Amino acid sequence: MAILSTAKIVGMLASAKKTGRQVMNAAGEWVAEVVEDFTSGFAGYGWKIWEYVKGKWMLEIDSIRVREQFIVFEMLVSKMRAIIGSLGISQACGKIATVTLSEDGTEYLITLEDETMSFVAHDFMRCQTYSGTKQTFYHVEISSVVDDVIHVPVSEFDKDGEGNVINPPEPGNDIVQFGNSVNKNRQSAIYIHADESGQPAIDIMFDIDSKDWTGKIKTRLGGDIPGGDGARGFYCENGMIKGTDSSGHTVYCIHPDGSAEFGDGSAQFNRDKSGYLAGGAISWRWDADKKKYVCTMGDVILSWDNLSDEVKENLKGADGKDAVLLQIEFYMNGIQVQNIPCDIHSNAIGGNTLTANLYRISGDAKEGYSCGKWIVHYVKDGVTVSTKLYTGFMGPKPTSIDIPLDESSVYDSVVVQAYKDTGIETITIGSISKVMANVPDWLVGWDTNKVQIGSNYMISPKLFTGKNTGTAEKPVLTGIVQGDKCITIDGVERSGIFALVENEVVFELDPENGKYEFNGKVSTSKNGKRIELDAENASVLMYDASNNLVGEIYFGDGTDAGFESLYNIPYMRLKCIEDQIEKASLVVSPISFVMSMDKSVLGDTHGCGLILMPHIGLVVNRRDGTTSTYG
Repeated sequence: MAILSTAKIVGMLASAKKTGRQVMNAAGEWVAEVVEDFTSGFAGYGWKIWEYVKGKWMLEIDSIRVREQFIVFEMLVSKMRAIIGSLGISQACGKIATVTLSEDGTEYLITLEDETMSFVAHDFMRCQTYSGTKQTFYHVEISSVVDDVIHVPVSEFDKDGEGNVINPPEPGNDIVQFGNSVNKNRQSAIYIHADESGQPAIDIMFDIDSKDWTGKIKTRLGGDIPGGDGARGFYCENGMIKGTDSSGHTVYCIHPDGSAEFGDGSAQFNRDKSGYLAGGAISWRWDADKKKYVCTMGDVILSWDNLSDEVKENLKGADGKDAVLLQIEFYMNGIQVQNIPCDIHSNAIGGNTLTANLYRISGDAKEGYSCGKWIVHYVKDGVTVSTKLYTGFMGPKPTSIDIPLDESSVYDSVVVQAYKDTGIETITIGSISKVMANVPDWLVGWDTNKVQIGSNYMISPKLFTGKNTGTAEKPVLTGIVQGDKCITIDGVERSGIFALVENEVVFELDPENGKYEFNGKVSTSKNGKRIELDAENASVLMYDASNNLVGEIYFGDGTDAGFESLYNIPYMRLKCIEDQIEKASLVVSPISFVMSMDKSVLGDTHGCGLILMPHIGLVVNRRDGTTSTYG
C-alpha cells in the first residue's frame, strides 16, 4: 500500500497502513484513513520517496534489482562494522606484544604493539577474550610503568589450587583500562555491551577506584537498569535531563532533586510539593498544618465539557439569579471550625463530636439542604482506614450529621460524602484534618512520630539509637531505647530510658513504675578522686588523686572468709590501703567484730588486733606477739 501526500504527488510517496478509521476526502467522500508506515535508517522498515532538501529527492528501500544498466554519477557506500562482545572506551588500551617474567618471578613485564604507551601506574587492566577453544579473562592492577614496560604483580592474577596462574597474560591479548586506584582523572569509562545477560546497554561509569564495579554505573541506556527488576529504559544517578531549542534556550528539564519544568515554562513541579500549570496561572503548595494542598487560581477562564445537565443548570442559574452551590461545613460545640484541634496524642480537645452541615448557597442566601445518604471516611496518610454509613433515616432527611471523633485515633482527617436520593451520585464532598492545638510550635509533627526543629528531625515519642546485630525479623539490639511504652519487659509495656546489651536490659529509669536499676560498675569522681561501685564483686573501691587504691568496702556472703565461712554468715569488710599494702581492716558479721592493724603502721615486728565474739569473748593480739582472751 502507498500513500500520496497530495493528489498531485507533490511532497512524498511512501509505504502506508490503514488506521481503521474513516476520513472525508477532498471530493466529500468517506474513505479509509491511511498513514505513513516508514522508519529510516539501518534498522528501519518500509519505503519512501521524498524531497529531503530543496530540489533533491531520496529513495530508501530494502533492496533494488536492475536488469539492464545501472548508471550512477557518484556512489557512496555506507559500511556497517561490528565487534563481538563488548566495547570499552577509557583512558588506555592496547594489544600485548611480549610478556616476560621478572628475574625474581614476582612480576609480569608486558610491552604493547602500540608506539605510544597509554597505561600508567595503578591503572586497572582488563582482558576478556574468547578464541573459540579458550577463554581468557583477567582484571589486575598495574604496579608501575617504566620505559614503556608495564609491571603487574603475579599475585594480581587468579591461581588454581596448586598455585599456578589460570589466565596469564599472553601476546595478542587485547587489554583495556578501567579506572585507577589513585588518580581520579582516570576513573571513568564508557562500556557498551550487547550480550551480557541478554540485555544490551550503554554504561557511563565514574569513580572506578577498585576492581569492584558495584555502584560505579552512574548512567545506563538500555536493558536491566539498576533497581528496575530487569526493566529497560534510561537510568541516571544524580543526573539531569535537559532539552533546549536551537538557540540554547531551555524548554524542558528534569533536575537531580526530582523537580521538573516542561513546556517552556508552562508547568513546573518542585520537590517541596509545590508547582504550577498554565505558566503559573494555576499554582499549588502543600500546607503541612492542614495536610492539604492549597491551590491558587490567577486570572483564568475555566470551562467544563463533561458536566451533567443539572450541574450545568446550577452553575448557570436562572436569568438574573446567582448560581447554586452545595457545600459541607464543619462545627464543634456550635462553632464553625476549619480543622480538628487535638493534643499531642491526636485526641480531640474540643469534644468528641464533629457536626457536618450541608448547605445550599445561592448569592447571599444560605439554607440547609437535606440528604438521605452520607458516608464518612476516616483517613490516614491519604488511605481510608474505616467508614461509617448514615442512611435509612426515619422522617425527613437530615441537613446535618454528627460524627464521633473517638471512633479511632489512627486517622488524621475526616472526609464526608453527601449523595443524591439515588444513593449513587455524589452531591458534594467535604474534608477536615486534625491539627495540634495549644502546644509549642517546635512540637508540630509529634503525631506523625517526629518533631522538626529547624531543618532536622530531633525528637520523637519513641527513639532507639544503637545497632542491630540480628535481622529485621529477629533483632539483637545493643543501644539506648527511650520514650512512651517503648519496651515490653515480662509482658508489661514500660516507659522511660533503657540500655540494652544484646537484648538484655542493663540500665533502666522508669518514673511511671518507680524503678531505677543499673547492672554493672558505677564510677563517680571529683578533683581526681574516684569511687567505684562494683555490683558484680559486691564492693566499693576508693582511689586517691594519683589513682592509687586507698580503701575498700566488701560485702561477702560467708563463703570466702575465715571464721564466717564455717557458718555461711554474710559479713562486711573495710580496708585501709597504702602502697598496695593493707594497713588496717575491720570485719563485721552477726557473730563477730574483727579489727586488725599491719605491723608497718607502728613500726613493730608483729601486727595487732582484736576479735570480739559474744559467745566466746574478747581476743586481743598485742604488738609484742602475745595473745590474751577475756571471756
